Amino acid sequence: MLERYKVPADATRLKSDRGEIVLWAPVSGVFLQIARGHGDVTLGELMVRELERAFEGKRDISSFFDGLAFTGYDTGFRTRLADVSRRQVEAGQLKRVNLLTHSKLVAMGAAVVNLAIGSKIDVFSDVAVFESVLVRVGGGGALSRPRAAV
Repeated sequence: MLERYKVPADATRLKSDRGEIVLWAPVSGVFLQIARGHGDVTLGELMVRELERAFEGKRDISSFFDGLAFTGYDTGFRTRLADVSRRQVEAGQLKRVNLLTHSKLVAMGAAVVNLAIGSKIDVFSDVAVFESVLVRVGGGGALSRPRAAV
């Protein structure tokens, strides 16, 4: 799950009985989240609190969510993230969400959230393309191996 990244020691780790998300800002304006397991309501509530804290006073953040090891989610997880994302888009805090997943369920949920927040989510299934977008916005230092921007 974390092998592709240089996770700092002070990265936030959110855990529930069914899933985990590790998140940090590798550079100003970029927020990286790596998820594994299942997104339940508890994990959703923890995520909302952390996103509100991390985005406070900031603008135009590009968010990257690596969901390759994310197996699925409860409706409560998705609705909580949709609500906080919509508020953050409206406040000018959240500029774009980049989601990496091979799960059709996760991609379908992202499509629903995308409608709710005004088409701000790009879904990727190709790791190289996701990483190149991360590099392009300045977050390439978070990767454990160098990659060029596309």
